[in-house]
Amino acid sequence: MMHAQLDFKKGIVASAIAVATALFPTQSASYSPGAIDGTFCGKVVEKGTHPLLTRKSVELYETLYPQYTFTEEEKLLLEKGAIEEDSPEFCFIRSFNHFTEMGTGKGIWSFPSSQQWGQSAEKQLGDIPFDAMPQGIRQFYQVLVAQKTKGKYPYGDNSWQRVVTEKNLESLGHVLHLLQDATAPAHVRNDAHPGPIWLITLEDFNIHSYVHGDSFESWAEDNSKLALLTPSTITNYKTIDDIFKDVVQKTGENFFSDDTMGNYDAPAVADLAAKKEGKRTYYYHTIEGVEVPIARKSFLTAFMDERKIPHKPHYVLDTKVLEAQWEIQGTRAIEIGAAAIKLYVENVADKCVTHASKVCEGNNVYWQDSCGKLENVFDSCNSNESCVNGMCIEKLSQPFQDLGDGTIKDMINNRIWQKGSVSNKNWTEAVNYCNNLSLGGDNNWELPTTLILLEIINYKGKENCNFYPEFQGNCGMYWTDSKNDPDGCNGSTEVVIHFENNISDYFSCYSINAKMEVRCVKN
Repeated sequence: MMHAQLDFKKGIVASAIAVATALFPTQSASYSPGAIDGTFCGKVVEKGTHPLLTRKSVELYETLYPQYTFTEEEKLLLEKGAIEEDSPEFCFIRSFNHFTEMGTGKGIWSFPSSQQWGQSAEKQLGDIPFDAMPQGIRQFYQVLVAQKTKGKYPYGDNSWQRVVTEKNLESLGHVLHLLQDATAPAHVRNDAHPGPIWLITLEDFNIHSYVHGDSFESWAEDNSKLALLTPSTITNYKTIDDIFKDVVQKTGENFFSDDTMGNYDAPAVADLAAKKEGKRTYYYHTIEGVEVPIARKSFLTAFMDERKIPHKPHYVLDTKVLEAQWEIQGTRAIEIGAAAIKLYVENVADKCVTHASKVCEGNNVYWQDSCGKLENVFDSCNSNESCVNGMCIEKLSQPFQDLGDGTIKDMINNRIWQKGSVSNKNWTEAVNYCNNLSLGGDNNWELPTTLILLEIINYKGKENCNFYPEFQGNCGMYWTDSKNDPDGCNGSTEVVIHFENNISDYFSCYSINAKMEVRCVKN
């Protein structure tokens, strides 16, 4: 009788596992955290995509900023955090917090979003919200996970908050994992992508995984495909929250997951270019000026409509689509990770970055570290040169020269400026005015960026205005094109530079509908 009771209990657990696999928790785990040893919720035995992307982010950072390098031990700590964020040996319980929906910022079901989770020690140290889970998997977790973790998340707090307060590299690896997840469309379109996926695998069985149930994540599991990626730049961000917002929005507005074509305003299906290629029809979307295939019309659409199967794929992400998507998003995962590493080094790490910039001290050019400490001399200016902005520049009687055709030449920075200015234009009008300006026999004019416009400020002032004497025009506030500036505003506002005397702050953010002064420039 006792054996019969034990067999019955085992049968219940087995049934719970069978039900759970239909919505198995790895549907939340973007990319591959590491190979599983074959047991249910087994241990990681080798590296997967997340730690390899992390290693690539470190390599990119060290390539572009060779002044700061990580030891092998530090790199392994980052990789360890990137693996453990999925908590594969705890049935991926942390990964339910790896979704941030574009537009709303919500997580999946009632879990915190990855953007919230990645920045909140309180949420990571809190109780697992089992009630937020669908009924089919709630029992599974309560039976097999809650007892092991006492209802808490394994590994505890590994938020950016801990990265900052403890300078914890393992926690930084956890955060890098969350940012990498945000480059997977399913994770920013709240697509839980559960198995089984037999209907989709009929289309292109080589690129789908029964475990993940998501085409893009399965594609990325082949680590040899890292060779397709070409990371090259690191964007400057002020906060980790800015990084989360940027990557979530750009992923969501440019790509579909398996189940979300037409679910959101972007990409708008009506705006996609449908192109027939043999027997296949691809939907193309323009991303940063390049047409990219982001979906293919499904061969099985009509078949499924006739039988009225509720979950019918009207499109698929086949090999051609996934390769294009991976080259963009895999590259972005590396670059976004490097941006977070840069933020850590510059604002959190103990070490100051050596040779971060060049500054003038007397008539010498010195290297300066990121903490502001002078280092060794880079260059010594001779008697015919002056040290300006960290460079030895030939002495000029006048830094600006009036060319006599309504333009002024900046002799140091080699730019041409509009001598006068125009008034009473909003930001859009200012951009259009410069783009259409014809002056000095040239049409290649543009609205100056914040940093470029600052080059013509004369801090001693002229007639109560901070202009050099060669310039004409009204004193006041001038528009800049600050979208690519490190001190840019929030999108509905733009940076304005003040040219009045006796002000303490030259920067302000104003509504793009405000009326300001305009002065154009060309390189």
